[in-house]
Amino acid sequence: MKFITSFLTVLLVLALLVFGVVFALANATAMKVDFLAFEVTASVATWLIGAFALGGILGLLAGMGVFVKLKSGQARSARKIKHYEQEIEQIQAAAARE
Repeated sequence: MKFITSFLTVLLVLALLVFGVVFALANATAMKVDFLAFEVTASVATWLIGAFALGGILGLLAGMGVFVKLKSGQARSARKIKHYEQEIEQIQAAAARE
């Protein structure tokens, strides 16, 4: 099963790579972008792929906040469980002495 998953992952990456190369070749027209004092010229494909990559990175960063919140909640719950288990052991030990 792991082999099939790895194979499909490699196949997907290769398909995306081929798609990216064909896209870049089909959109090789240069485009100039002026922003305040900056002027940058690049192909349309470069701008689109850059915007896509930037969106992905920003999405990952936004998701990190949720991930950190969930992990801290999980750690807090683990500490509570450990504390309650210690209380149970103390109560059981006290009951065994009586």
